[in-house]
Amino acid sequence: MKILHVCRGMANSSGTTHIVRNMTEELARLGAETDVFHVAKPQGNPVLPDAGLVRSREFPMTLPFNNPGVSLPFAAEIHRRVRDYDIVHIHAVWNFPTWMTMRAAGRAGVPFVVAPQGSLEDRALSINRGRKAFYARRVELPWLRQAAAIQALTRMEARQVRRFGIRAPVARIPNGVRPGDFGNGESVAFRAKHGIGGDRRILLFLGRVHPKKGLDLLAGAWRRIHDRVPDADLVVAGDDGGTGYRRTAESLFAGLPRVRFVGELRDREKVDALSAAAVFVLPSWTEGLPVAVLEAMASGLPVVITTCCNIPEVSEAGAGEVVNTDAADVADAIVRLFANEERRAGTGRAARRLVERRFTWTRVATRSMKLYERILQRRAP
Repeated sequence: MKILHVCRGMANSSGTTHIVRNMTEELARLGAETDVFHVAKPQGNPVLPDAGLVRSREFPMTLPFNNPGVSLPFAAEIHRRVRDYDIVHIHAVWNFPTWMTMRAAGRAGVPFVVAPQGSLEDRALSINRGRKAFYARRVELPWLRQAAAIQALTRMEARQVRRFGIRAPVARIPNGVRPGDFGNGESVAFRAKHGIGGDRRILLFLGRVHPKKGLDLLAGAWRRIHDRVPDADLVVAGDDGGTGYRRTAESLFAGLPRVRFVGELRDREKVDALSAAAVFVLPSWTEGLPVAVLEAMASGLPVVITTCCNIPEVSEAGAGEVVNTDAADVADAIVRLFANEERRAGTGRAARRLVERRFTWTRVATRSMKLYERILQRRAP
């Protein structure tokens, strides 16, 4: 089976990057011939799948500034090559490469799967609502309705797909992680690099520095709790993707003690940070299914997340706290975890077990392959 995966770009700061990289590697291990097409991003340094397993191709942007990935070379190549593949898997919407791929595959009669990755969540749709609604109705929705399947990450996203007016078959397949990649970091190395003493406990935020990630909620929570957990430091790890939002985010914490913005963490340094942390927090306003939370749980960390992260299993499995998008609720959940060492350790173990049971890339790739096979069987003469 030949499969093409398409996304806007492969920047480390984007959760979609890590989804595409890990999913395609795992599909290749299952025997699929797998390629990735993406468009360059201004910050460069893409994070790509293992070249020994997956072929990746990056296309230059046609416009010389940050944009939704407009690339005429991409458009030409996807129309030329799309018939080479049995299935096309498209990650996210509202950008040029993924729209162009739906259009090319639809016209060529090649079945395609679309993973909105949280793009149809109500708050996400409310941003530039009028313009987005017009664009969706005239440009995206006609092609989304022709999808062979929509990959919904969660029960909530499956409902969002239907509310958006898409009647294509929905397959609920979550994101995943490789548990073996986490939980074995060098916490001493991370602490030494960032000047955090061994007697300090770390509350870690790790994700894109973006308004949707709830850093405003986190600042409000830290304002309420920094004196209630005097031996804790807040570490904010992430990149703003060149948008300049980091300056705004830092201003939210102005005057608050023991807050460190450490920038983007890659590979081993990210694993080290997760190993050094005591509690992980992601108070997002809108998400699909955030990979950073899965990575934290794979590291044995208890997590504090909002309902908008769409992982109710965290609460059900006793793997952390799921709270409303309210700074006081976020603060109280963090304090509860820091207050009881035994409970925190048990919660972290439950988090690791949850990932191993439900959210591994092996499970995700196996379910994806079964989806592809069902699609091709339906289309067989």
